[in-house]
Amino acid sequence: VRAAHASVLKGHAVALRAHDVGLADAIEQVQTLTSDNGQLLSIQDELKATLAEQTRVVTLTQTRLEAAQRELAATETQHRKEIASLKRIEIQLIKTQTTHRSASRGAKTRTVDLTARVKDLECQVWQLEQQVHESQKGMKESREMAAGHLYTLKAERLVARRVEAQLRETCADIKQTARSRFAALEKKAELKAIVGLRNE
Repeated sequence: VRAAHASVLKGHAVALRAHDVGLADAIEQVQTLTSDNGQLLSIQDELKATLAEQTRVVTLTQTRLEAAQRELAATETQHRKEIASLKRIEIQLIKTQTTHRSASRGAKTRTVDLTARVKDLECQVWQLEQQVHESQKGMKESREMAAGHLYTLKAERLVARRVEAQLRETCADIKQTARSRFAALEKKAELKAIVGLRNE
């Protein structure tokens, strides 16, 4: 009887040692999972920082684009004013030429003066035309710059959305893996506990 009792006690001791080993195993795996969870939180913080930086860049680009649009609007307004001034000068030139033709029949000296005035007005018209040409050129460059800013902004938005989608997918995969591993560890620990209790 004593020998049988001793054998039973040895069996219990072996089962307890196996149970202790299983519990140590489970504890180590839970610690590993906790470390993985910490890494996941660190990755999430990095992703948030990256997203914040992308948002700042997009906001800065939008601000530059708005400034370019305001400058373009001011240039267009100035262009319209110069065109109106050019039309007024053209009307004045027509009137001056009419006066010149009427006065040329009466006095040659006055004709010379009027001709000089017409030439001066023509010079002014040419200068204004050059200014209008330069304004149109600047307006075209401003439009091209605004279009470039807009294209860059769209490209950066697209990249930011792709990065955000990839980051969300990666986070979801990591969370799913962590949940699966934690569930497997819990199930394994429960099975080992049940086996130990049954042996006892």
